[in-house]
Amino acid sequence: MIFDLVKDFADVLDAMPEDHPRRRILKLLDEAIRRDVHFIDRHPTTFFQCLWNTCWWYDCPEVAEHYDAPQGGWSAAGPPWENSGPNLYELLELWREEPSRKSIWLRSLRPPPQRLGGQQQATFRSHVKGVCSVAYSPDGRQIVSSSEDKTLRVWDAENVRELATLRGHSDFVKSVAYSSDGRSIVSGSYDGTIRLWDAQCGAALAVLRGPWGRVQVYSVACSPDRRRIVSGFSDNRVRVWNLESNTVLAVLRGHESNVSSVAYSPDDRRIASGSLDRTVRVWDAESGAELAVFRGQNHAVTSVAYSPDGRHIISGSADVVRMWDAESGAELAVFRGHNHAVTSVAYSPDGRHIISGSRDGSVRLWNAGSGEEPVVLRGHEVLAIDRVSYSPDGRRIVTAGGDDKIARVWDSESGKELAVLRGHEGGVNDVAFSPDGRRVVSRSNDGTVRVWDAESGEELAVLRGKRR
Repeated sequence: MIFDLVKDFADVLDAMPEDHPRRRILKLLDEAIRRDVHFIDRHPTTFFQCLWNTCWWYDCPEVAEHYDAPQGGWSAAGPPWENSGPNLYELLELWREEPSRKSIWLRSLRPPPQRLGGQQQATFRSHVKGVCSVAYSPDGRQIVSSSEDKTLRVWDAENVRELATLRGHSDFVKSVAYSSDGRSIVSGSYDGTIRLWDAQCGAALAVLRGPWGRVQVYSVACSPDRRRIVSGFSDNRVRVWNLESNTVLAVLRGHESNVSSVAYSPDDRRIASGSLDRTVRVWDAESGAELAVFRGQNHAVTSVAYSPDGRHIISGSADVVRMWDAESGAELAVFRGHNHAVTSVAYSPDGRHIISGSRDGSVRLWNAGSGEEPVVLRGHEVLAIDRVSYSPDGRRIVTAGGDDKIARVWDSESGKELAVLRGHEGGVNDVAFSPDGRRVVSRSNDGTVRVWDAESGEELAVLRGKRR
């Protein structure tokens, strides 16, 4: 029932004019319900308690001593408790005085860490341990998350409802990805298996395992044509799987340590892999033949990515980003500027820029043609950037700051910080844009996945779900 109410609020707000005098109050109530929707679903009698402990603290006089001004200061109207219009706390007082309200409830004596009307709009809770990986479905309607609790969970990205819990792995689920048509989910686990799931109903479609014993799966990726999966393992091998027969097409041998990252070329013909053995290797996706070995890194390779045209590969290692000719393996450029290990690299959608995140706490934006470093993005108060990602249109970048519990959105041209996404209670390890660029999804060690409005920074949902 509570999820129906969430949908009703969404429908009303969509139909209501932006300047309607009651829209602000309704939007705040909608946000408050979304924050605790999974808890209310499990404990319906706490509905008023949850509303009170979030909404009353929005604009009551007592709240002034608890909240600092947001980044950039308050709007021209001033802080909520100085608003001369209808007050949310007065509405809650009226509801509390209704004769029909007889149930016992717990009143919080302090406001929530994240004020209502701020950047956080909702939390998706369900995992009982840290979240390892998140991904949007290609149509942006679903989110899948994987966790140290050995499960995957599929969520409705709009109404925050948990659609399915995918059980079967017996260890951390390290990596997760959607097929390009969105119909299947693939997951890789420390239990040594890769599992294929139906994205709609959550049914287990296949378990991919081999006779090589218990080795850990570090990374997985789906081919653009949806026919194959590539996976990187702790036994130094890359394995390519046929999704029709669920068999291994090829075992790519050559790495001398764990394979930390894998990627398909845009045309499906090549696979790139990065390893702790300090090399990047390129393989023929059909035959499994090793086509090139890129050497030159003095430290482990943590991340690899293809350029959109497939001509170049970039890799992150130590404090540098390297660009390689994808065919010959020739080193084309070394981008220097970081002073600690590079943890994540990515191309802009148009291929003109490269972004890199590092344990030095900075994100750097490079000109892919000249190697010039036009912008350095600083703001995370940690010594590690765990993930960087471009929006589909290339205009924005989102970064995960690891232990500072924050994700940030930046203008990719100017480097201006557009939004600070606060709400997680543990380190933020992964971030990504939705396919339409309107949403950001983040995952954290606090066991939650959160969805944000990419434009305003508002939190739209917190994925918690039911604990079984």
